[in-house]
Amino acid sequence: MAAKKPTKPANKKQARSKPAANRRLEQIDSMFSTLFNVNPIPTSLTRMEDGLFLDVNEAYSRYFGLDRTQIMGRTSRELGLPFQGGERAELVTRVRSNGVVRDWELEITLPSGVNRIVLASVQSLEVDGTDALLSTFIDITDRVEAEHQIRMLAASLTAVEQGERRRISKILHDDLQQRLFAVKMQLSFLQQAYQQGNTEGILADTENLENWISDAIETTRRLSIDLSPVVLQGSSLADSVRWLVDEMRERYGLDVMLEVQDRLPILDEHLRILLYECMRELMFNIVKHSDVLQANVVMQHVDGKLRVSLSDHGKGFDAGRVMSDPKIAHGLLDIRNRLNLLGCSMQVQSQSGDGTQITIDVPV
Repeated sequence: MAAKKPTKPANKKQARSKPAANRRLEQIDSMFSTLFNVNPIPTSLTRMEDGLFLDVNEAYSRYFGLDRTQIMGRTSRELGLPFQGGERAELVTRVRSNGVVRDWELEITLPSGVNRIVLASVQSLEVDGTDALLSTFIDITDRVEAEHQIRMLAASLTAVEQGERRRISKILHDDLQQRLFAVKMQLSFLQQAYQQGNTEGILADTENLENWISDAIETTRRLSIDLSPVVLQGSSLADSVRWLVDEMRERYGLDVMLEVQDRLPILDEHLRILLYECMRELMFNIVKHSDVLQANVVMQHVDGKLRVSLSDHGKGFDAGRVMSDPKIAHGLLDIRNRLNLLGCSMQVQSQSGDGTQITIDVPV
């Protein structure tokens, strides 16, 4: 029997296009493989059915601290890697429904036991006839923690603002308002003394009026200074702190030795005001808690930073314990958080019976 001749393609153009299409697919496959491996974002390819790892890139291995050979051919459940259990079932359901899941925030545990928060994106695709999941994620732990700190700081600042409002309200009600009421009453006494021709009464009432009005003026002056010290308008930080030292001595009897070394850098106004407010709160803490009325402040330009050190030889406290307890160190933690938001740092060194030193570093 004669051999059957091969059937010729009906369309020569289609026959020529098949090798070209195959080459194109090979190029795409090669490009995908290259991008997969060089991608700096942790990326994995797993079988949709059971989470078996088909491939992972170097960034994925490095992130989880596992060699690629330790991962390949094993499931996410076996290795304790994302995604597994009910979490994986939910993910597969969403991917089957939508084809892709983007910006899925979840908490994972690394093999080292450290918990991290990641933002994952997962897409379904077919690999050699097998349904698979292409997963990538970025670590957002630092961002989430920063946002948490900002929310806590915002809440703390709101509480401080409300406390300041209550303090001002108390001064206005218990001090200034009472003095003005006394002035009003004294004016009626003065009128009676005038109508009766009581010269001695007029003199006594006039003297009382002068005293009460002077006290009322002093109260408003103090309140105005607390709200917005004039010295902060255009002055350097050193000048502002010098004024603050005089104010603390006059108002609370706190004797502060101020030493300004070298030429200090010029700071932006918002940073200078923040440092002034922090120094005022820290000095007031010495008055309230240290059992001494002497302190030292050193301001210097060192290692590319403005360094401000405040120290006293008072009773001190356990800084390690106090600074790790938000309930105890509420004020100090607020100050440190406010400084951190502007790139500054604050270190607290203290021991019971051995005084306290607080150092603030400001990058310039």
